[in-house]
Amino acid sequence: MERKPSREVIHYFSYLRDFACIGILILHSVFTSSLMYQTALTPRQSLVSDMVSNNCMWAVPCFVMVTGALLLDPQREISLKKLYGKYILRMVYALVLCVFLFRFIDAWMDREAFSWSLFQEAFFELIQAASWSHLWYIYLLIGLYMILPVFKAVTRSCDPQQIRYILLVLFLFQSVLPFLNGMHWNIGFYIHFSTIYPFYLLLGHALHKKLIHLPRMYYGIGICLSVLALAGCTLLTHNGIAFASLLTGYSSVLVVVQSLCVFGWFQGCRMPKENIQGWLEHFDSHSFGIYLFHLIFIRWLLKKAGFNPYMYGIFGFIGMICFVGILSYILAALLKRVPGIRRIV
Repeated sequence: MERKPSREVIHYFSYLRDFACIGILILHSVFTSSLMYQTALTPRQSLVSDMVSNNCMWAVPCFVMVTGALLLDPQREISLKKLYGKYILRMVYALVLCVFLFRFIDAWMDREAFSWSLFQEAFFELIQAASWSHLWYIYLLIGLYMILPVFKAVTRSCDPQQIRYILLVLFLFQSVLPFLNGMHWNIGFYIHFSTIYPFYLLLGHALHKKLIHLPRMYYGIGICLSVLALAGCTLLTHNGIAFASLLTGYSSVLVVVQSLCVFGWFQGCRMPKENIQGWLEHFDSHSFGIYLFHLIFIRWLLKKAGFNPYMYGIFGFIGMICFVGILSYILAALLKRVPGIRRIV
């Protein structure tokens, strides 16, 4: 029997996910620290923390865009059985595991007595999405996977011009109009998509297939300009200019531009040496586990160990991010050896 050729490895996906994983570690380390010590921060420390956090918002959109680039390929067949039995089931298992694990970690950190009520509380946290904040991404993926057949039908049947048109409409209604409404323009038109994330899903496909394509230099310029613009919006927000905060969320025009440019820039990456490439792809294979469990170590470091990175300036945060990243990687690597859990992480 003839063996099917293995699926082509797309190296820049690994590099992009590695970079996005580091972006998540920076975002959550800085944001959680600023929340923990907000009453003790100087205005300058608070401003710089928010600038860094707002310039890491591209990380989740890039994860979603890689998902779109992979799964919306018209030549990649995904039956409903595979969609629910593989992709959605994995997310459900990950969600259940993490919600119950995190509830017991909270009980340990808060010195609560272990009892049956913890299981009941964890169950309601699971249903109500009331567990640790970063798990919103898992709920997001489950929803995106459920509507994936709709978007696969779009990518199979639409020509490039039609896909660019759909992206334009989604961008206008899910990014531009919410900003204008936040400015009290009260525009009454809307389309029946409630979030920006289907746009990112389709955008990843369009960029990967080069239905949207710019020279790599332009992507680099776009990254630099968006970094400056987001820093400027953060400064305006701290100075009481309320509308500027509308430009720092996941649906922000600036975050859309930054995410698009980061994806495009990595798409044009040159291949590194083989040994470095192997390490990058190895780290990528652990990135989902790192995402799931990194907040355990951030919370332990800040809440249980009482570590304050602001006391050590930038070196405190570099040390914290490296510490959290290494321990998260070790935990993910260990869990990959556990039968039944290895497929989740």
